[in-house]
Amino acid sequence: MKFAFSTFTEPELPSSARILVARHSLLAVPLIAPQNRSMYVSAEIIAIVVSAAGVVVTLGASMFAGFAWILRRIDDRGDAVEGKLGVRIDAVEEKLGARIDAVEDKLSARIDALDIRLSARIDGVEEKLGARIDALTGEVTGVKIAVARLEGPPRHLVTASR
Repeated sequence: MKFAFSTFTEPELPSSARILVARHSLLAVPLIAPQNRSMYVSAEIIAIVVSAAGVVVTLGASMFAGFAWILRRIDDRGDAVEGKLGVRIDAVEEKLGARIDAVEDKLSARIDALDIRLSARIDGVEEKLGARIDALTGEVTGVKIAVARLEGPPRHLVTASR
């Protein structure tokens, strides 16, 4: 479809202002052009612009809705995976806790047994050493007495007469 444009001058406008009109359109809308010129746009052009804007808005809204739907699905799947992992982690934690408690109990029993054995050995060694020290004390006392007898009373070079 071709449009034929004509220019004409209205009597109340200055001579430099010209108006461009499509001949076969039923509705013409003026657009302000630079330098005080007016231009009329047909209803078909306005409908095309409005429908293009509607298509852009519709596509934008549908893209936004699709993105929101994808985010919601990802969140739902993440929550499901998190729940499953939480259950598995709790089970592993219980198993490990039980194993650690068993090992701790075994180690505590072994440490207590070693403590008892070492205490008994230390007590035995202490008694033996105590007996040996007491025997040495008696022997040292005997040696002191023997040394004192060997030395005798101190000898005096000058004897006093009585």
